[in-house]
Parts: sequence; structure tokens; C-alpha cells
Amino acid sequence: SLRHMLAEGVDHIYIADAQSTDGTRDVLDGLAKETGQLTIVTDTDPVFNQVHWMNLLAHMAAADGAEWLIPSDVDEFWYATNGGTVAEALLATEYPVVYARSFVHWDWDTRCANYKLLPKVAFKWNPNAEIVMGQHGVKGVGGGINDVLDIRELQYRSFEHFVHKVRAGLARIAPDVRARGDGDHYLRLENRTDEEMRVEWERIKVVQGTVFGNNNFRLFYSSFSFL
Repeated sequence: SLRHMLAEGVDHIYIADAQSTDGTRDVLDGLAKETGQLTIVTDTDPVFNQVHWMNLLAHMAAADGAEWLIPSDVDEFWYATNGGTVAEALLATEYPVVYARSFVHWDWDTRCANYKLLPKVAFKWNPNAEIVMGQHGVKGVGGGINDVLDIRELQYRSFEHFVHKVRAGLARIAPDVRARGDGDHYLRLENRTDEEMRVEWERIKVVQGTVFGNNNFRLFYSSFSFL
């Protein structure tokens, strides 16, 4: 994911490692040394506080001179709808916000037929900017455009990963986030049994359907700011 974003013309990546225990930090440290284009901070919160960390990274990037910011999760692969790079698409628009459609992919070749209800955003830095939960919007920056960027999202790699991700997310949701209902995509699955989770998994796969979705997808490795 990080190599992909660098290949899309992103100048530097600011990433928060939420105390991972699976070797992720070693991979990040290796990429930082290899590319010189990663800044890594450790998310020390015992609970999931995405809004805080995303906005902290945004301010770090802005302090280093970033013009465009792409708040993103590492299961998202951004691309330009016109076939160019992400950086070229952002530099070509006159709008300060770009709304990107997100298509859930089951693998590199199949995806959901329809994009997700809520878009993700990339935006031109503004001192008043505030990224909202899930990176679905940004406060303090007006004027947006669609149809410039899309996202291929590998949200779940298997049923086992789906169950692990949901339950791990539920365990770390901050109390204030829970109170606002911002983590609804996790909260609605709280206390589901394995059997009920299997029903939900099959519903997701069947109801949304998949289509061939590998057109115009570049995943090559070479060397705006990506959070």
C-alpha cells in the first residue's frame, strides 16, 4: 500500500503505528530507511482515537510544507480515474477537496458492484481543516469535486480476517466515539456469535455482488502527503 502511494506521486508518508505486534513496525522502519519518505509515530492510546491521530499527522505534514493531504488507511489503494497518477489529478483540480469513491475488493480482480455509501477525501491544506471520523469528510475546507479519484479497498481478506478486524476494532473503540455512534460499522456487530458473523459475511458478499475490477490498476514499486 505504501509503495503504491509513493508510485502515485506522493512525496511523503506520515503513518501512525497503533502498537502493532505482528512485525508491522519492522516493515515500516525498513521502508523508512529504504525510501527516506516515511515518518512514523507510535499511537500510544489504549483505545482507538482515529480522529486525533489523523489530524496530528495532518498538522505534521503541513508543518513540513505539504500542499495536498490524503488521509488514508493502509487497506486503501487510491488511483486517478483518468489514468494518470494521484498527484497529477490533485494538482490539476481547482477545488480544495476531492471526494473519492471507495470500492471494496475481495481480491485484485473482483470488487463490489457498487461503491460504498460514504466517500473518502483528499484536501488542500488549510489551518482550519479538521478531518472527521473515518476520513469521510473534512471540516473547515469548502468546495469539493467528485470523479477525480477512486479507491480500491481490500477491507477484508477472508472470513477469519473479517471476524478478527471487527472484534479487535470493538475492543479499542474510545468511549466518546462509542457514545457518538461513529463506529457504527463495528458497533452493529457487537456481541454477534461466530455463526451470526458468518451470516453477516455471506450477506456482504452476496448482496453487494462482485464485478471484474482490475482495469487501470497499477501496483509497481518506485518512489501532497499521505497520512
